[in-house]
Amino acid sequence: MHDYIEVIRDNPVIAAVQTRPALERALDLKVPTVFLLNTDIFSARALVDMAKSAGSHVFLHMDLIDGLAASARALDYIQTSMNPSGIISTRSGLVKYARDNGIFCIQRFFMVDSASFDNSVKTAEKVRPSMVELMPGIIPDVIRRFSQSVDIPVIAGGLVTERRQVIDALSGGAIGVSTGCQTLWLEA
Repeated sequence: MHDYIEVIRDNPVIAAVQTRPALERALDLKVPTVFLLNTDIFSARALVDMAKSAGSHVFLHMDLIDGLAASARALDYIQTSMNPSGIISTRSGLVKYARDNGIFCIQRFFMVDSASFDNSVKTAEKVRPSMVELMPGIIPDVIRRFSQSVDIPVIAGGLVTERRQVIDALSGGAIGVSTGCQTLWLEA
């Protein structure tokens, strides 16, 4: 259906961008996959179009669009007006809606304790997102356990600032690592 998983396997460093200059830098470096975070309803379309025009796959974080609620109607609007490669969300209902409508969806889970791990595995198995992102991305043992618990591709994200952390996350079973650290984008 989508080649995004293979693109990430081949180029595992994902640019997690929060500003237009950061997006421009990622595109200058030809990073093939971009997570667009912390945008607003007025600039999201231009940023998505910029990434798509540069040939990057762009995933829009639905929970972090200022001025737009993370809802099914908002997702319908995003798809018809911007058509990003896919979406990211922590909201299971939105991820399920995206999946049911053929939209590539990444569900973000925060690992803070054993209960969050267990709940995340159960949710992933029930909702069946296209991919999951585990945060923080510097927890290779948890990434390994999670990867072995579900048959869904895993991305590690958050607090990744060193090459060794990327290697550890990939060795732990992640297929990619999202990071805002621009020096790591150079290694993509």
